[in-house]
Amino acid sequence: MPAPSRLAVFDLDGTLTASEAVDAACFLDALDQAWGIAGVDTDWTVYPHVTDRGIADALWRRERGRRPSREELGAFSTDLGARLAEALARTPCRPLAGAGEALAALASGGRWATAVATGSLGVSARLKLASAGLAGFDLPLACADDAASRADIVRRAIERAVARHGVQGFGRTVLLGDAAWDLATATELGLPFLAIGPRGAELCAGGASHALPDYRDLRTFERALENCTVPAAAAPSITGELLA
Repeated sequence: MPAPSRLAVFDLDGTLTASEAVDAACFLDALDQAWGIAGVDTDWTVYPHVTDRGIADALWRRERGRRPSREELGAFSTDLGARLAEALARTPCRPLAGAGEALAALASGGRWATAVATGSLGVSARLKLASAGLAGFDLPLACADDAASRADIVRRAIERAVARHGVQGFGRTVLLGDAAWDLATATELGLPFLAIGPRGAELCAGGASHALPDYRDLRTFERALENCTVPAAAAPSITGELLA
């Protein structure tokens, strides 16, 4: 089979897995119990980088006047992973509807490579993929262990997909996400963007050309991957295509 010529880069929480709530709860609990940092603003848009590492950096600077050391961040990651593993053992997270079928269809089609770029730390990302039954796809993964900014994480995911498939690059790379920071990342990198999840109308108003609630309609999903565009400048007159 020839090497794929296209790449779909998926965000994780809210895009592939329904794990936002448990992820946030364990993250806040670890901050409080391991670092003694409470009163965390959960409007993630107030942080310079909406990633576990970026948020941790900002909070550590606020509380300690400096960034966390590599050892401190490692200890936090270990503590967070233990809490998340316990929570997921009690209540596994679900994949977004049709996510597994969509990944399988892309893999079998041969034209699309896939990767994950997530703001989660690696230990969290792998636990959530396993809990949702998606670990078997062995997707190239970039995460907050690699960088603080989402743009740099996406760049790393693309690099790993290129290495995995032994290609020079991809003729088309699409970023899929469920939140405003995913849209902003696609805009920054000049990548076509496909909005996934319940915030479709909001993301279309912000410049996304296409939005889907989930992956259940595979034909519509594949068509949206082919046709979605780089986000347009946000304006009240711009509305993307909400696809059922």
